Amino acid sequence: MLVSIVVVATLALGGCGGSASPPAQVRAAWETLKHALVDGDAKRFCAMLNDTSRVQLVATIAQVSPPSSSSCESAAQTLFQLSPDARQKLAGAKLLSVHVHGDTATTTDTTGPPANDWVRVDGDWQLADLDLGS
Repeated sequence: MLVSIVVVATLALGGCGGSASPPAQVRAAWETLKHALVDGDAKRFCAMLNDTSRVQLVATIAQVSPPSSSSCESAAQTLFQLSPDARQKLAGAKLLSVHVHGDTATTTDTTGPPANDWVRVDGDWQLADLDLGS
């Protein structure tokens, strides 16, 4: 289950706003999320999640490990500690497609289905739903 969380989170890599085209922004967000996962950077990882995804992460981690706190960063650190091999395998993931529809986007990558949903929040692209299958 933890491996699927990391895979889903990697697929849902959100991007930052700016002058680049929306698809380029989503690609940049995907890369940021991927590197946050691979590097074990909980602060950067949580910044790429929207509120719904943060709540999903905390709730899922609480089911498998007693929480030291209810913060996203604490849950992400626990996730990283429980799945180091899976995180390293994600280092080779490649983004295959980006489809933008206004303030929402969908990405697919080489880690497989399902596609990941993104949402633009205050100009930044964030993963919209971890879809943890809980």
